[in-house]
This record gives sequence, structure tokens and C-alpha cells, in this order.
Amino acid sequence: MKSSAPPPSAEPFLKWAGGKSQLLKQFNELKLFPAKTRYKRYFEPFLGGGAVFFHLQPSNTVLADLNEDLINCYKVMKKSPELLIKTIENSGFKNNRSVYNRMREKYNHENLSEIDRAAILIYLNKTCFNGLYRVNNNGKFNVPFGVNGYSTLFQETNIHAVSNLLKTAVLKVGSFETILQDVGKNDFAYLDPPYDPIKNLPPNFTKYTKPSFLRREQAVLADIFRDLDRRGALVMLSNSDTPNVRKLYKGFRIIPLKAKRLINCNGEKRGTVGEVVVLNY
Repeated sequence: MKSSAPPPSAEPFLKWAGGKSQLLKQFNELKLFPAKTRYKRYFEPFLGGGAVFFHLQPSNTVLADLNEDLINCYKVMKKSPELLIKTIENSGFKNNRSVYNRMREKYNHENLSEIDRAAILIYLNKTCFNGLYRVNNNGKFNVPFGVNGYSTLFQETNIHAVSNLLKTAVLKVGSFETILQDVGKNDFAYLDPPYDPIKNLPPNFTKYTKPSFLRREQAVLADIFRDLDRRGALVMLSNSDTPNVRKLYKGFRIIPLKAKRLINCNGEKRGTVGEVVVLNY
């Protein structure tokens, strides 16, 4: 009797700017994640592409984001993977500028079903410039076509693996303030907010949703970090290595890291940028 192959492990299905995939090796080498036996539930209120969630694959999770279309995409992936696959295959997506611009217009101005909205988001994400999700002052997606495009729009086996992993996850649209109210003793919260701006670098990730994530929000998040610590939760936060961040989290364990990020305003040049991980354990 042949042994059956293990099911494929779920991986991020979106390429999200500022994502943590490139840092996971450093996280593991430095043993930054708590053992799963130390926490009951996993919270991630700035979900984005979910690299840390997919890496840890915790069983009892609350995943959230302020981006309604992003969470809709995860919900569709969870509930209707086959229908999502068929919709992507039959939507006429092509790796060229004219189709991209037409789909972006449709995404911004048409009343779409949840399935269609998820399918177009996946297409735009894989085809747009640098995997950015950026909106204008009217809340409309305004990222231009990316000349490199995509090699594979989706992997059917991964969509099913993601769907299975999400079966036990609670998916919410909400602010970090609201989502983190439910964190209690022996829970683990991973916080990956839009980064504190670094001088002379483009603030690509502050206009992720409307409204923007600015200094006031950074300070509020730091206050909540301290409150979670008092509640007995395990908390891990990623941010840029700035004097403001180090001041906000003074007294906690701060680990400096290096990551490759965009380092000019037109997004064509990458360089090594200082980041930090803040831990209360």
C-alpha cells in the first residue's frame, strides 16, 4: 500500500508590500516566536498578506484588517475555494496594461459580488506595481500597472490549502483598537502596523487604507501594547527602527533587524533598511 503524500502547506496567496516573508528566517534564527504551548489564541490585527500567520499556522486564530476587500478575499478563500478558482479562470485576466486598467476601473466603480471582488483583488495584486495596496483620498485603489507582471496568478493546490487552514480562523474587519480588546492572558498578538516613517524614504505603507496611519496611531498602538502586557498576553511587534519607535517601546526587548525595502519615491530602487522587533517576553 502506497503512503499518501502529506497535504501541501498553505502559503501567502497575495504579495503584500511590507510583508514579512523575507524576515521569517531571521525571526526563526533569533527564536523570536513563542512556543505554541505558551499561548491559547493567536491575534493578528494588521493581517495583510499574512506571512507570519501562514508560517506559524496556529489553530485558534483571530485575523483582522481595516481593509474590507482584503478580509473579503480571505473569507471567500475560506468558504468558496472552488468557485473562486473558476471565477479567476473565467474572468479574462491578462498580464497587460489595458486589461489591468480596465479591471482596476471595474474594481473601483462597479458593485461587485464578494467572489468577483476577491478574484479581481488577487489579479490586481499580482499585476500591480510592487504588490502595493494604496488608495487615494477617495478610498480608490490607484496603484499603476507593474511592468514585470506575474508568472502564476494562483496555485489551485495552495488555494485549497489556505481554505483548510482558515477553517478554524475568525476573520474580522476592524481597527486594531477594537480587535485587540479581546486579547487576554496567555494569548499571543503579532502586530505589524504601517511603519513609522524613516527620513528620506517613501512612506509607502501609511496610505494603506483611508484614513492614513500616522504618529498618533503609532502612539495609541504603543499604549495598547503596554496594556496587553499588563493583561498577561504575549506581544510581538514589527516596525521601522526610528527614534520615535524606540522611545514608544522603551523598557521592552527591542531587537534590530535589516530588511530590503524600497528606498526611493518612485519605487524602483531597493536597499537595506533598519527594522526592529519589540517583544514583551
